Amino acid sequence: MIYTVEESLHNFQFWSGGKDRADKCSIEELDSIEEFLEEIAPEDGWTDSGINDMFWFDFDTLAQHLGYKNEEDFDLQHDPDYLDDDDLEEFVEEWFADFLQGIKEREGTDGMVGLYENCFSGDYMDFASTDEEIEEAEEADEYPDWIGERIYDHLLTIKAADLMEALFEDDNGHENLTDFPTKEQFRKEMMRKPKKSE
Repeated sequence: MIYTVEESLHNFQFWSGGKDRADKCSIEELDSIEEFLEEIAPEDGWTDSGINDMFWFDFDTLAQHLGYKNEEDFDLQHDPDYLDDDDLEEFVEEWFADFLQGIKEREGTDGMVGLYENCFSGDYMDFASTDEEIEEAEEADEYPDWIGERIYDHLLTIKAADLMEALFEDDNGHENLTDFPTKEQFRKEMMRKPKKSE
């Protein structure tokens, strides 16, 4: 027996994995998906199993329709602890200070110069302020330690928005830094941090 029921998606009785996905959708998202499903409806129309299976097994398609990259991105942005880019700025200065300290301890002045020049488009000679310092920096076989210290102090003053732009300009990690997190890896790390109110 075939029968048709006129019902909105937010009243649809999902089950199993389909219900897990539908429960995360807002009313507005369900309404948008409903319009989309009407556009791509099979010739014989949707069955309840077909609708549920779409949410359960092909949610990438629905997530992309809603403007997410995929279902993983949908899940991430529906996490109650999700941090958008503006939220991430609240964490990046403290995180970068720890990262910077690690570079300083492991790589010393060479690390400071490399970070400043490769990630912030600087020149280590920016920190030689007298003729004597310029001459010393130009003639030395190695970067003078005071250059490293000045770069370190300067990098600690960079504001959050500028850090986000320099370090996480895309989601693929930084091309000049080894083992550096992508923006999404950084986001997930910060989402796992205990909240100050906890």
